[in-house]
Order: sequence, then structure tokens, then C-alpha cells
Amino acid sequence: MDDDADTDKIFAIFVARFDTLRGNVIEWKYPEDANIDGAEYTTIPSGSHTLKTDIIYFSQHQGQYGVASLAVHTLPQTDSNAGDAERGARVKSVGIVSTGFAALHRHLPFLKEQAEWVDFNDLRLYFERERREHNPQVGLAESIGFQELQHEHPVSYLPDFLEYFGPAVFVLWKYVCSSAPVNSRSPFARFTHATYIKALLQRRILFYSLPPIEPVCYHVFSTLLMTSHSIPFQFEMSNNPLFCVNVADITQLSTLDSFIACTTESIFQSKESLYDLYVHHQQLIFSSASLPVPPGEQTTERRTSSRRSLQGQPRHTVNDVDKVRFASLRRYMEESDAENDGDTNQAIGSGSLSADTRASLRIIE
Repeated sequence: MDDDADTDKIFAIFVARFDTLRGNVIEWKYPEDANIDGAEYTTIPSGSHTLKTDIIYFSQHQGQYGVASLAVHTLPQTDSNAGDAERGARVKSVGIVSTGFAALHRHLPFLKEQAEWVDFNDLRLYFERERREHNPQVGLAESIGFQELQHEHPVSYLPDFLEYFGPAVFVLWKYVCSSAPVNSRSPFARFTHATYIKALLQRRILFYSLPPIEPVCYHVFSTLLMTSHSIPFQFEMSNNPLFCVNVADITQLSTLDSFIACTTESIFQSKESLYDLYVHHQQLIFSSASLPVPPGEQTTERRTSSRRSLQGQPRHTVNDVDKVRFASLRRYMEESDAENDGDTNQAIGSGSLSADTRASLRIIE
């Protein structure tokens, strides 16, 4: 692994499936001695049997990351075929494990194809070809410059992320921002009190959603992108991001001080000791103390902006200041999109992303 320290190299390729007698199992992997323990649970999240397809990003031990394509095939119900033994559906996930996460999207077209019709020989050949290629390891923001950038790139979901959470994106941003000076080039810094950037770094953020898990995997990416230039050195990247987690990861999560993760397991909401911020749809639920009040926002609305959810946990309600900030951010995006975007098109190579995405890129420049 030392030779791969500066490259994005595939560490393993595998097929996981749900067995009605044994549960989730690794059906096949290459190399055969690859240690991918736990991938069979992460890449077939709870509730996946209700889907047709899904994409799962996940993390492994020793700083390894992976992505998998899941497919559920309905089988005919007869007395003599496999449909009965597999309860009418075959659930499989085809994935890879790599030494980095920024370029995982490159493998999705192949993995999606294999999830529909698995060919072990094709998987082996793909692994060997990728191992021969040299892919310099880069950060997520820097990976935007890849010439083969397509819709699968996580940055293409950033505009949807901003629109979905609206002003609440500033709550997420403050929760992972650094106590170090904020990069003045970051538009988020323009719309936030500099004095509010205090010790909010070591936080544990968990996104929850029913299957499919793909959208909240991109929430993890987008949260990381918002802070990619504000906290270039101080974030514990070894523990962040974790992407998809499940109940088998509870012991590990209990030892971590900071992470950004997602799950389909609702039981996590009751385990407040495992997270600081639990995000359910557009609800931001704090496990204990709410965010500190920044100078100049000591208003009645601010003091009452944290109320109780049905589960009795503090829940954030966006205040007027955050709404003003988001309106300013939206205007900034519109103005950026209206400008000459030649430099941005050159940066992303193919120019295949939408205008909204190109404008959003400037948020993380």
C-alpha cells in the first residue's frame, strides 16, 4: 500500500449479495486475500430490497473508500427455481475499494453495468487494468478538473443540495467550519460573521434517509465541499467522511470525535451519544447543546429558534439572519452564472455540467 500513497488505486473489487439463510455475504472478491470485512453490510443497506437500483459510497479501515452499485432483480415464483429460495428477489451489489474517494465516480458506469449482469472475468480484468493505470490522488474539490467529468461527479449535486436545505446550509457550514481564519475567497465567508468561526470543528454529523441511500451520500459530499477550502488542514480526514454506516459500525462511531456520515437505520436517532447533529430530511436535530449564538444575533427569535421535536430533541429553526445570508448567496450564484464562464468551462474540461452547477463551483473555489 505504500507505493499507492500518492495515487488513487483500486484495492479490491467484489460482489456482495443477500442470502436468505446467511444474510449479507461477500459472494466473490478479487484479490482473494483482500480484507474488505463489513463491505457486505454497508453496500446492501437496510431496506434495499424495496428498490430497483441504488448507489452506495462507503469507507473501510485504514483510510480506504469505496463505491458500489446495487441492483434488485425480481425472480419468477415457481416451485422449482431459485425464486423461491431467494424469496422472489435477488439483491446484489458490485463495488470497488480504493485508496481515495475523490475519483470513485469514475467507476460507476462499469459497476452499474455489472450490477445488472455480473461477469467475474470482466471484474477481474477491470481490476487489473485499473491497477496498471496511474491516477494521481487529489482532493474532492481538485477532482473537478478531471477531463472525464460527467453527471456522476458528486459536485453536480451541489446546486440541488443548496436548494434542498436552503438557509439551513449555513447551520451545516458553521457546524464543520474551522477556528482558523476563513479563506476570504469562499463565498460562505462573505455571508457569515467572521467572529462566529469558533471551535465548531470536531462535530459528528449524521444524515438519515429511507432507501435509496444515494441522495444522502451526495449530502455528505456537498457538506464536505462547502468546507473544503475553509478547513484545509485541521479536519480529521481519517475519520471524515465516512459515508454510509449501519448498526455494525456503532462501536467504531463511538470512538470518533468527528465525521460526516449517512445511514438508512432509524435506530441511530435514539443513540444521541453517537452524533452531534442528526439530519432527517430538512430537519436538523441536535443531540444536546445547540449552536452558539454569534455576536449581533442575540434576538428573541434566536433565543427561541431551538425547539423540541416529537422525540424531545432540540431541533433547529432557521432564523432571519440565515435567510438573509442564503438570499445573498443565491444572488451571488445568479450573478456568477451571468458572468463570462469561460474560465469555469475550461476548468471542468468537458463543460458537460449544468449552468447551475458551474455557478456552484465558485462557492468552493
